[in-house]
Amino acid sequence: MWEINPLNGKIEFEDLTKKLILSNSRNDLNNFYEINNEIVFVNRTPSKISSLDIKSKELVWEKEFEKINNEIPVFNNLKGTKNMFGVLGLNKELLIYY
Repeated sequence: MWEINPLNGKIEFEDLTKKLILSNSRNDLNNFYEINNEIVFVNRTPSKISSLDIKSKELVWEKEFEKINNEIPVFNNLKGTKNMFGVLGLNKELLIYY
């Protein structure tokens, strides 16, 4: 995870791999979404959505998905606003969260 320090303008990098590997979490899409001071991102395998607190850099929640119509959903798009976000699956299933 990288961020720009507003006090000195330097880019700071923190490798969260060891934290995230314990829960098998990673961002498999080329985008993520910020909502309520959290970063929401999508895993494709396993199929789940995760949220990381921006300040503490700890996982806040995860939602792993079961099969839909006998298939594990694979998400390929993440969109949102400040109040909600949604993910679109390869089979056009849409899941919206508030």
